[in-house]
Amino acid sequence: MKYHANDKELETLRKRYHKLVNSPDLSEERALDVAKKCRELIFHVHNRIEYAENRRTQIVNVALGLIAGAVALFLASLLHGINSIEWVFLIRVAALSFFVTSVIILALYARQTNYAYPFVQVSKTWRWFYHYIVSKDYKPPFLAYESEGRRNEQRKLHLQDLFSYAKKTIDMSPKEELEQDLEQLFLVIVNEKYKNSQLSHLRSVLFRGLIVTMSILVATGLLILLT
Repeated sequence: MKYHANDKELETLRKRYHKLVNSPDLSEERALDVAKKCRELIFHVHNRIEYAENRRTQIVNVALGLIAGAVALFLASLLHGINSIEWVFLIRVAALSFFVTSVIILALYARQTNYAYPFVQVSKTWRWFYHYIVSKDYKPPFLAYESEGRRNEQRKLHLQDLFSYAKKTIDMSPKEELEQDLEQLFLVIVNEKYKNSQLSHLRSVLFRGLIVTMSILVATGLLILLT
């Protein structure tokens, strides 16, 4: 089912969340206690995200290994010691299958890494993420070179953003602290779901690619033996 939300609906949902956290029935002491528990969970979930990210990296390393194996197999098929055209064909089929599987994995990984998460635009966790508190012009240059004037401007932005961050932190009420921590907790929970899904997709491509490769090799080998 497709659902199209407009800006008014998004703002209404944001106000409902703000109203819930700032309910008069919630005491400041209770807000601080819940915020503390949220922070504990944030780091716990973050560790699980790192685990999923490490698994994704492992699959990419396997894909790179398959590419190296594919190149080695193709070069092996060029050796003059292999006189049978059937075996040359079999080796090249294996090389092509490994190569295609690896390219699909790497392309998918690249797409996942550069994926524009939908929650980034609707979150307001300035306490936790630079996207909502650091000036857009405060960033490193593309070529890693800055003139002295540019560096002075960056220093100025740093102090201005520091002042802004410090002021918002100092002025933050217990309920605002809870609002920030609670949203950040939910943010990492959703991020974990995305990372696990991305891991599952990569793993699925790898397993299916290996199964298809083995099936092609077996079928090709039987065809060679029967002819």
